[in-house]
Amino acid sequence: MKWITKALSTIALLMSSDSIANQIDAVNLKAKLNNMRTYSADFIQVVRDLQGKLVLEGQGHLLLESPLKMRWAQKQPDDTLFVSNGKYGFYFDSFAEQVTIMDSVKLVTQTPFVLLTSMDEVHWSQYTVTQKNNSFVITPIVKEAQQVEKLEVAFSNEGILSSVKLTDLSGQRATYSFSKPVVNEPIDPILFTFEIPKGVFIDDQTQSD
Repeated sequence: MKWITKALSTIALLMSSDSIANQIDAVNLKAKLNNMRTYSADFIQVVRDLQGKLVLEGQGHLLLESPLKMRWAQKQPDDTLFVSNGKYGFYFDSFAEQVTIMDSVKLVTQTPFVLLTSMDEVHWSQYTVTQKNNSFVITPIVKEAQQVEKLEVAFSNEGILSSVKLTDLSGQRATYSFSKPVVNEPIDPILFTFEIPKGVFIDDQTQSD
């Protein structure tokens, strides 16, 4: 009986240690993000399947501003745009002539990418964070509610966001490498707004939440 009690105590201690380590790593990541009030950069996108086969290459421009503001403009291979004004997110596919409207806050529960623009503890409590040098792995606690398995965020030695790697539930990996970063410079507020073009199909997902 004693060895069972000892084993359980050891397991509990290890779990507690892991929890404390995750909390420290999360604090370190949030500190880096908090120093990055605004962020602007070009990106190159490379997507590979579970076997490592190239699926897609693309490029575009990213703008981030806390809280929950994002502008993701992809020019290749397709012209698509995602804009979050902090309350609603708009995904516009010009080829399909469709706009999808989403709740920006609830996007945090679906993908940790939006987490990069939030300091809300309620949002962060849904993920674990593990640090290795200048990289952090963000993993959802409840994966059933997620579209991704994990998000790996890397920073330069100067503390500037340099790349993001997203692994979805199928094992497909999308790597975004950033260049020409500009940090903490004012961003025109109009860039976080979106006017729905006339004649496009509107998929308003906020009405079903």
